[in-house]
Parts: sequence; structure tokens; C-alpha cells
Amino acid sequence: MLEVAEIKTFIDSITPKHWIPIVGYKEMKEFFNTVLREQSSDVQGALYLQVLIMDEKNYVDSGRLAECRGPMRFFDGFATCELWIYPHEGYEKRGISWKGTLIHEIAHIAVNRLMAIKLKEQRRTGTLINSSVDLKENQHGPTFQKALIRMLQRAYRVYGDDLEEVWFEIVNIDLNIYFSDE
Repeated sequence: MLEVAEIKTFIDSITPKHWIPIVGYKEMKEFFNTVLREQSSDVQGALYLQVLIMDEKNYVDSGRLAECRGPMRFFDGFATCELWIYPHEGYEKRGISWKGTLIHEIAHIAVNRLMAIKLKEQRRTGTLINSSVDLKENQHGPTFQKALIRMLQRAYRVYGDDLEEVWFEIVNIDLNIYFSDE
């Protein structure tokens, strides 16, 4: 079973320093009680990744491993988005790792962030950005593929050869599928 600390460390190590993972309900409560009141407006404002580890018995049948859930929401000086993880057993037998899954989903979040900047929406409180709606291409199209490669490179710089299997997983599974769909 995935450990909260391991997930948080992995996300924190491969994302920009102003992307802050909040894992679990206790941290989220603290976030909403304190951080929400302390932000200033800035294009490089913090992005709080609300990471929810879902109860596995409710999600085993869906086959999902994780998802960037809902739109990215912008407030005065910061943004939030949700990343749901479904840690059911057996998915790694299909050649898919939790690290590869997180890299994939974080790439979706990076595309949402890019869309907000392109649309100049990141400074407006109450803005909702969902790249699958706002981007004029398939959600796994060229913009996503570039973000996926960038996130994979970031992870590889941190973890090196320890990430070799994840590297091949993303290149052989994710990118081969998306490039063949074009």
C-alpha cells in the first residue's frame, strides 16, 4: 500500500517549488484554515495540489489509478487542484507504476496551469481552468505530450536510474499510444 509520506515526497521532488502537495484531510483542513488567508496575487503564486488517497474498495472496479479531478481553481494569488489516487492492489502487474501514474497526472495539471497563463486567467479570483475544455486538442495531444516529457525529465533528474522502469513505462505505454493516435 502507498504511504502518504512517500507520495508527498515524490510529488514535491518533481514539481516546481511553488507547487505544494497537501496530502490527506488533516493537512487540507489546516490549509483552508490558514493558507487561504495569507496569499498575495502573483503569476507565480503557489499551486496547492490537494492529493486525496481514495478508499481502494470503492475504486478497484473502475481500473483507474489516479486522476486530476475537476478544474484548477484560482483565488487571490494562488491556485488549487485535486489529484485523486486509487491505490488498489494489482495494477503494477499490468506494467503501470504509481510513480508513472503520478507523473502522467501531474502533466495534466501542468497543462491546466499553462492554459491559465495563456488565457491570462491566473490573476482572476474564481477562474476555473480545465484543459480538456479550454484546449483545442485532444487531452493527450501535443501539449500534454510535451508536459509529460518535461515531468518525466524532472523526475529522472531527481531519481536517475532508480526511475528507469518508469521511464520505459511512460515512453512505451503512454507516448506510444498517444503518438499512434495522431
